[in-house]
Amino acid sequence: MTLEPGQFQALARAMGPTQPKGPVASCMKQPDVWTKDAGYLEVHARSGGLCELGAPGCEGRAREVDHTWGRRVPDPHDPAKLLHLCGHGNVDGCHGLVSSSRLWRDRSRVIAANLQHYWAAS
Repeated sequence: MTLEPGQFQALARAMGPTQPKGPVASCMKQPDVWTKDAGYLEVHARSGGLCELGAPGCEGRAREVDHTWGRRVPDPHDPAKLLHLCGHGNVDGCHGLVSSSRLWRDRSRVIAANLQHYWAAS
């Protein structure tokens, strides 16, 4: 598909903003890179203290923030890559389940991205 001059701008306007607008923690370093504190604050606000996965054996109250894609990815503290989970470490609760099961790890990545998208849009 080839766009004529002016068509790209019209298409971009029709598609709307590329980043969802929504709550942003005040300690955010740059618009594109989340600090650890800013990401955690956003996730705590989004979850309201409840486990965001709700898998079998869920304890209900979230205790830890999980990096669904690990810490070595670009912008690891982006709330779309974090979940507030119950359990302690990689041992029990939803955090333990996500750490020991590829199926639940994959589900956690989708859930985190969807939660942040809807949170930011509200």
